[in-house]
Amino acid sequence: MVFVIYVVFNMVYDTVLSHLGQQTRKHQDLFDDNGEEMLNKKQHAYRALQLYSRSAAKKAVYNAIRYRVHAGLLAKLQGRRDTEVCGLQQHKAFLRRSEGNLSDSALWNLATAYCRLDRLTRARWAKHFRHVFNRPSSINDMPQVPVNTYIDNSFLTESPTEQEVQHAIDLLSNGKAPGSDSIQVYKAGESVMVQ
Repeated sequence: MVFVIYVVFNMVYDTVLSHLGQQTRKHQDLFDDNGEEMLNKKQHAYRALQLYSRSAAKKAVYNAIRYRVHAGLLAKLQGRRDTEVCGLQQHKAFLRRSEGNLSDSALWNLATAYCRLDRLTRARWAKHFRHVFNRPSSINDMPQVPVNTYIDNSFLTESPTEQEVQHAIDLLSNGKAPGSDSIQVYKAGESVMVQ
């Protein structure tokens, strides 16, 4: 039964796809137009700033690029707001035509509620992008300098002295050595440990 439903679904889907074509996007994502390009510019400038951190010129270039990216986003937000205000004015004109005598206060209430929501959305987006563009880049192309973490364990190759063995045996026999099987280890390996 499930297989039959699957076959019918695929047949209907393929028919619709062949006649209507792929689904197209109905809206434009304003923030992903050239997001990769802007991010690459910012990361390239940040890497240059990291390589020459004392260079005032590199710092100025990085700040200029960051400012341009930020200004570009603000311009996109402003353009979006302008199109929405234009849509709001068209909506107001339609309400006047369709509803007849609608008071200006009712239209004003509609408009202010819409603009307030839009203002909050824009503020949230601006805060988000300010946070994203002001944090340091996680990509670092500088060669990693290995830290000398090698610990010289040459002392482990030397056999223990007789005093160290006797001290270990004393600890094991007194029950002060760590581990739950310390006494059993002492009993099983006493002759080997003393030699």
